[in-house]
Amino acid sequence: MLKRFFPEYDLEWLSSEMDVSLPKELDFTEEAENARRTQQHFARLPEHPLVVPDVLWAKQRILVMARESGHRLDDLEYLDANGIDRDEVSACLARVFNEMIFGAGAPLHCDPHGGNLAIRKNDARGRRVGGHNFDIILYDHGLYREIPRDLQRSYAKMWLAVIDGDMDRMRRYAKEVAHITDEQFPIFASAITGRDFGILSGKNASDQDGKDAGASILQTRTADEKKEMGDALSEGLLADLALVVD
Repeated sequence: MLKRFFPEYDLEWLSSEMDVSLPKELDFTEEAENARRTQQHFARLPEHPLVVPDVLWAKQRILVMARESGHRLDDLEYLDANGIDRDEVSACLARVFNEMIFGAGAPLHCDPHGGNLAIRKNDARGRRVGGHNFDIILYDHGLYREIPRDLQRSYAKMWLAVIDGDMDRMRRYAKEVAHITDEQFPIFASAITGRDFGILSGKNASDQDGKDAGASILQTRTADEKKEMGDALSEGLLADLALVVD
């Protein structure tokens, strides 16, 4: 019905994904195995302050795990009252999920929203490798993926190309990672970086003195660029992106 009335929005990929994901998410033995694998992987990396609750018992419809409680990551009063550095928490989260995305043999947690993460003070950890005074607790291990090594490398190279402002390399690896065509590429590049494509490609890039600054995602946004990107979002950039990634 949806395809009949909105043919431009092809959501068959979603039904295909649900066919694969739902049976796994509803089988708690799968979740137990994902949790154990994540524990084992990060046990080899003690610099990451990640805690995965122990699996005590698992059947297809029942899962019992150890209770590991904490506070929401955005509970700033708790962080400040316990001397937990906000920037350090943010950096640790980035490193944990970068490891999941790029680490060799790493399992990737595919549902890392705020309700599946918690933080608690742990001064004992500060005396170990890494020196953090907190734990990050990760819940809900029902939906996982494993990224093939060649895809990990292409994805990493795509982001390195973004940072370098190398549009040719970015175009190449976007095609390898997400099958992005040359026609779709400007929308894709702007959407994933939040930057005007002219800035990324160097065509509209200038420094504070108005001189050509070359292409770089690291350039400071100008008022004109902010307005242009805001207008693009209001005019349907996200809808265009949905068509691209379909």
